[in-house]
Amino acid sequence: MKKILFSMLALLLAMGGAWAQQETLLTTVTVTGLSTYSQSPDGIVTVVISGGEYYYDEDPGWYEDEGGSATVTVTAAEGYTITRCVFKQSTYTLEDNQAPFVLTMVAGQGVSVEASDGHRNGPNGMDGVKSIEVYGTAPAQPIRLTPDATGKVWTLAETPDYDLDLKVVYYQKYALKNIPANWQVKVDGDDKTDAIDHDSLKITESAQVLLTPDHPERVKKVMLVDPTITVDGVTLFGAVGMTWNDIAALNDNMTIDGTLVKYQNSVLVTPGPLAVYPTAQYDPSNNYSWWTGN
Repeated sequence: MKKILFSMLALLLAMGGAWAQQETLLTTVTVTGLSTYSQSPDGIVTVVISGGEYYYDEDPGWYEDEGGSATVTVTAAEGYTITRCVFKQSTYTLEDNQAPFVLTMVAGQGVSVEASDGHRNGPNGMDGVKSIEVYGTAPAQPIRLTPDATGKVWTLAETPDYDLDLKVVYYQKYALKNIPANWQVKVDGDDKTDAIDHDSLKITESAQVLLTPDHPERVKKVMLVDPTITVDGVTLFGAVGMTWNDIAALNDNMTIDGTLVKYQNSVLVTPGPLAVYPTAQYDPSNNYSWWTGN
């Protein structure tokens, strides 16, 4: 029985321009009292009003009086980014699209912000703030991919509301065997084609394997096995649960001779010596050895 030809051990998400989330309404802040407010959704921003002699009324919200000035400062929670704030009072609106997001209220002079296009005064009649719409981007959420039964087809567990660019990188700790002659094999960017020469190449766990010119899953003659088996110092390709008949098919100088499993001129045995049958499965708890028959 052939093992899966290529297993995907890592998915790296390439975060470029396509990864960036679109600006969205993060939360709406509603002034509820002299020093209180609510926001929906909650926990997105912190709003601080300070300075001067400010007051609260249900209709205008926070406003300044008595000849002083006060500021309303909006700060994002960790991971969130504010791109603009829209300060509102009744029918009046003032937008701030440059950090820091601070609204200044001056008694008798209305409200103003320092925007990207310079100092911006609020509309005549706007002297405070009743609510604030906060726009920006939320922390990037982990992208969850779900594999099918073969492990070769992965689908998004949920569809994000922004564009993303996925790049797949294959990491292996296995041995490659029987690479087709017209293929090129690179390990960690180095050409290892000549090193294989239809034999085998050991790869570390962190090695990045690139097979060209086609997708690795379509390389039908690449056999990956994990881990390797050692018998009396002889390293063989194989894995727990494989039969010795299948293991022999993976290894040069290893053959099945009737009911004997042989490596070169030696017979595979367990203590006794008892010959190992080709249909038996490899069991690492057995103390295998090679017997020459002498």
